[in-house]
Amino acid sequence: MNTPTHALDVDLAAARFAEHYGETGVTATALPGEKDLNILLTRAGAPMAVFKLMHPDTDDEVVELQCALLEHAQSAGVDIALPRVLPRRDGAYLGRVSWSDGNRTAYAIGFCPGVRQAALPPLADGALRELGSAVARLDEVLADFDHPALDRAQSWNLTEAAQHAADCHHIAAPLARPAARVLARFSRTAATV
Repeated sequence: MNTPTHALDVDLAAARFAEHYGETGVTATALPGEKDLNILLTRAGAPMAVFKLMHPDTDDEVVELQCALLEHAQSAGVDIALPRVLPRRDGAYLGRVSWSDGNRTAYAIGFCPGVRQAALPPLADGALRELGSAVARLDEVLADFDHPALDRAQSWNLTEAAQHAADCHHIAAPLARPAARVLARFSRTAATV
């Protein structure tokens, strides 16, 4: 994702993390995010956690879904690197954090090293097969996962791609029409699966 980082008070982020997780002496750095505030926390230069302050309009049920999905995959023993949801001082995974724009739902996940795929050159066939295999293993582990928030419409759900057709006018002129055609064709095809 190439969206800019939100302006945020990194000192306040470190203080709120210390308050809710009992970890002091950390340095906070803003990470990119679409709507939420994502903060990398390091100690002595070593990454340790990502503190996530959800957008004020985010429904807590969706955040609970995110945490529950990670916990389910971890407890099932999936053999791919996934971040672990970190418990707060009170033992809960989620909580409200006082922020400059009001209270936000927040949680933290352990740091998982890696590189954003978008920053890599095109993947070779072997790497693509490895990625596909990892996605298949995760899909298998999540086959029995259920949560009430799964029934909600999600803007990133590819089977509901047609919802984005009206936004194709935001794409540069030579690509807008082809993008709209691809979305329409994909939506027709996905509806038959």
